[in-house]
Amino acid sequence: MIYPDSYYFIGGRGGCCFNSQRGYITESNDWSALIGSERYSIPPRTPDIEVDKDVVCFVTSFATGLHAYVGILSILNNYIKQGVENKTIIISEDLQDGILELIKYILKPDEIIVLKKDCLYKFKSINLIPNSLHSYFEDTSIRDEIVEMLNSKVQREEVSLIGKLAILKHPGSGVASRMGEVDLKEATDFCKRQKYTRIEPSEIGELNTINTIRSASSIAFSWGTTFMKNFVYISDNCKKIDVFIHGPQFENEYNHCNQRNILPQKYNNAELVYHLNPDLNTIEL
Repeated sequence: MIYPDSYYFIGGRGGCCFNSQRGYITESNDWSALIGSERYSIPPRTPDIEVDKDVVCFVTSFATGLHAYVGILSILNNYIKQGVENKTIIISEDLQDGILELIKYILKPDEIIVLKKDCLYKFKSINLIPNSLHSYFEDTSIRDEIVEMLNSKVQREEVSLIGKLAILKHPGSGVASRMGEVDLKEATDFCKRQKYTRIEPSEIGELNTINTIRSASSIAFSWGTTFMKNFVYISDNCKKIDVFIHGPQFENEYNHCNQRNILPQKYNNAELVYHLNPDLNTIEL
C-alpha cells in the first residue's frame, strides 16, 4: 500500500512507518505484525530529513541474520508481483551485505537511499509492502514462492560440480552472532578428513554462494542463519544435508522447532539429518 506524505523511523526495534497524520502503521514492523502486538509512537519532533521522492521500503525489524534475509526476500518477492516501476528504495544503514547484493542484482534499483537510525524522515510517499515471513520453517508456500523467484532471477553460473560442500560457523565467519560457532581448526580438519570443500559466504558474496550451493550433492551446515537461509538454494542435485547444532542456545532452539514439528526432514531431493553437539574430530558422514 502506498502512503503519501508519510514518515519513517528506525529505532531499537527496527523500522516503523507512520502515515501523514502521524498514525502508526502496524504492518510496517515485524514485532507488531508477526511477533507480537507492540505499537510504536512517532518521535514528537519535526522531521530531521525531508525527501521529495516516492520510495519503496526495504526495511524490516532485522538488518542482519536469518530474519533479515527471509523478511526482505519476502518483501522483494511481493514487490516484483506488483509489477510497478518505482525503483527508488530505502534500506537500513546496517543492512547485511549479502541482502543488499541480492536486491541490487534482482531489482536493479534506480536509487538507494540509506536511512540512519534514530533519524526521522518524511517522504513524498512510501510504498509499504508488509513482510509476511519470519523464517522458512513457518510457511512453506511463501518459502517456495521466494525460491521460485530466486531461481528465475538469479542466473545460474557455470561452476565446477562439488561433491561435498561445507559452510561452518566459526569466530571469523563474519555472521551476525557467535552462537553455535566451532573452532576454525576443527572445522578445517573435519573438512580435510571427510573431503568437504569449505566456503565462506562473507568472502565470496551471496550470488557466488547461491551458485556454489546449487552445484553440491551433499552439504554440511552449522545450525542457525548458516543453515536456515542457505538450504533453500540447493538444486535437485543435492541428496543430503547434515546440520551441526552446537551450544545450549541452539540446542534449545532445535528442540523447540522439533516440538513444533516444523523442522524439514526432506527438502527437494535432499534428506536432512540433524546432529546435536557433534564432535567434529570423530564424526563420520
